[in-house]
Amino acid sequence: MASPMHLAVGKSKFVNSATGLEVDDGPISRVHEIKTPKVDRVLLRQYHQTREFVTGTLCLTDRHLIFVEPTGAQETWVDPLVLYHHISGVERQSLTTRGYPLVLSCKTFQQLYLIIPRESDIVDIIETIHMFAQPKVYSELYAYQYRPDSSTLKQSSGWSLYEAEFDYKRMGIPNELWQATNLNHSYELCDTYSHDLYVPVCATDDIIMGSAKFRSKGRLPILSYYHSPQQSALCRSSQPLAGLMGRSQEDEEMIQCILKASPNTSTLHVMDTRPRVIPPLPSLYPSFQSPN
Repeated sequence: MASPMHLAVGKSKFVNSATGLEVDDGPISRVHEIKTPKVDRVLLRQYHQTREFVTGTLCLTDRHLIFVEPTGAQETWVDPLVLYHHISGVERQSLTTRGYPLVLSCKTFQQLYLIIPRESDIVDIIETIHMFAQPKVYSELYAYQYRPDSSTLKQSSGWSLYEAEFDYKRMGIPNELWQATNLNHSYELCDTYSHDLYVPVCATDDIIMGSAKFRSKGRLPILSYYHSPQQSALCRSSQPLAGLMGRSQEDEEMIQCILKASPNTSTLHVMDTRPRVIPPLPSLYPSFQSPN
């Protein structure tokens, strides 16, 4: 019996025999490096959906994994975003009576439990995942290999997909509380920030530059999101460079300016999102509350 899905020669293309639908993923560059492109009689269990095993065919491409049930009625993309580098962990477990277990943990919090019938197949699957999920050089990433149809998407199209100025205007910025600064126009202030930075109106150039010097990689507090009806602001920054006793007058003034630019609140909430392995520092700014 023919498999419900087969690989078309020379292209990253899948044809579902049950529906006759064809999916083209663009040109291929490294499919020939996959030792085992298809494994039959694979058992799959997805922890977040069901505890029952389903039997089907596991297809491997240069971009993703696909699990197909025998009837062809349902196709399960092993990686929800169809990308190998969303797989964060591969664990081969001890042999069972059903076969060789393989656990895939994804960065999307999805966890898949596969049972492969033959040892040679599970070895090839692990090698394929490692090869495409952890390339040795950036040029081996699929993003650098993919060549879209020039008639539908030009190579320069991505640079105009997002316009920061338009997005901030949508949120009502600039206004009487927030404004744009051109201090990072040539990325001299912070080379990992956009050249469009929005800061409180009361923040002078000296305050902005002093705050950038006090923050890791120059990532001073800047506006990320603004809720116009409540005049509430969400700002981002990196951690301070100083030690436990270090302080910066300009950085403290920058924090005060952010509080002044949020007139409907008297308290500024600072959330530390660093991993727990880094011990939290004592508050450098113990009293950021508005006198009003």
